[in-house]
Amino acid sequence: MEFYEFFEKIVGYIPEEFEHLKNICECILPWLFGGFTLATSFVGHFMHKVWNIFFFFGIGVLCRCL
Repeated sequence: MEFYEFFEKIVGYIPEEFEHLKNICECILPWLFGGFTLATSFVGHFMHKVWNIFFFFGIGVLCRCL
């Protein structure tokens, strides 16, 4: 739930003149997180590999930039 609240806070930073984009983001977030949850639940071993790829790629980028 904290992850969802974090992204709601990020969406809250979208300026008022982009209200349409803000509404789209608020509509998509629950479906996006639900999809990630279902994918992780039913295809857990494969998704574990995918999350590891993103995680270690991020570490590599951070180490390269620092």
